[in-house]
Amino acid sequence: MSIQAKRIQTQLFLQAPAEAALGSITLAGTIKNSPGWAGKPPRILGSFATLLILEGGGFYRDANGISQDVKTGDFLLLFPEIGHRYGPRRGGPWSEIYLVFQGPIFELLRSSGLLHPARPVVHTEDVQGYYGILRDLIEDATKSDGGQERAVCRLASVLADLCAGSPVTSRPDVGMMAVRNLLDVNLGEPVDWNLTAARVGWSYETLRKRFGAEFGISPARYRFLRKIEAAKSLLRDTGLANKEIAHVLGFADEFHFSKRFKQEVGVSPRGFRLTGTEGDRSVD
Repeated sequence: MSIQAKRIQTQLFLQAPAEAALGSITLAGTIKNSPGWAGKPPRILGSFATLLILEGGGFYRDANGISQDVKTGDFLLLFPEIGHRYGPRRGGPWSEIYLVFQGPIFELLRSSGLLHPARPVVHTEDVQGYYGILRDLIEDATKSDGGQERAVCRLASVLADLCAGSPVTSRPDVGMMAVRNLLDVNLGEPVDWNLTAARVGWSYETLRKRFGAEFGISPARYRFLRKIEAAKSLLRDTGLANKEIAHVLGFADEFHFSKRFKQEVGVSPRGFRLTGTEGDRSVD
């Protein structure tokens, strides 16, 4: 029987909780007989996510050119800005438990090199053990007595332990982290890329190649995504008008800001301010 003929069974455990200071688990659940995300174009989540294959297997491909077979016991690690596709082979099963998450604690894991776009698949033989751990922390995240904070810390610990046991192609060096720190600040100012590269002793071409190899994204796109994240915070937490946000973040005007925001997030700034949620979007 093909996977298409099997009934997809989903169970949602958690959706859109309030944000915690260290981060948030925003969505979690299980899917039995999942079709994965195998269509074109690749999907961009805009958040971190992980899923553990409980049964079956198939393939994983992403915009960085990584393509590999995956199987029961594999964790897929999905990064906010990296387009990806995954799913079962024709006629094969695929069941999973998944979590979508975001926040500073996970950005720190990425900056440290533990979460690394060059290594999006990590394997465990203890499938049931990790399934139990994930179910426990998801349940904790639904509790009002600091459960979200505890769950976020436990998830970060689980990911760090998993990834620490698998070699990474490289760890971010001091120069690369200095560049990334420069791109995180003064978001309303234009970037002199040659000057930025020169500050760490490189040419811009060297910076572009090394940054892409290290973080799986170009420095220009990284800068743009930081602007989008800052815009989300301003829309969510302040009463600033689109014109003011555009000025603060260095967009040409409010119309340019609105257009670029909707292209990236899938909903207009006004829609995001009203709902606090993102729309559907994808990349080639």
